[in-house]
Amino acid sequence: MDKLYYTIRQVSDAVGERPHVIRYWEKIFPLRPAKTRTGQRRYRSEDLVLLQGIRRMLREEGLTVDGAKRKIERRRRIAEQADSLSAVRHDLQQALDILQGKTGV
Repeated sequence: MDKLYYTIRQVSDAVGERPHVIRYWEKIFPLRPAKTRTGQRRYRSEDLVLLQGIRRMLREEGLTVDGAKRKIERRRRIAEQADSLSAVRHDLQQALDILQGKTGV
C-alpha cells in the first residue's frame, strides 16, 4: 500500500483487526488520524506501521496494553536521542571542517 491516506476499512484489512478495535486503539495509543469534514478517519503510512506494530506486540508478543505503550514510548525516546546525536555529529563535523580549512568560511 503506497497511498497518502487510507480509510479505516483499508487499515483494518491491512492490520488484520476490525475497525472498532482500530478506533479503540486510537484512544489508548499515540494515534491521531486526520479527519475529513464529514468526520471520516484518514490514516497515513506512519499510522499503518504503528498499528501493525501494536497488533504484533499485543497479539504475537503477548504484551499488555500498558506494556505495549511503554515499549512504544521507549522506542520514541530512543529515536529522539538518535536524532539529537545525529544533529550533534553534524555540528561537530562542520566545526572540524572549518578548523581544518575544508570550507570556505
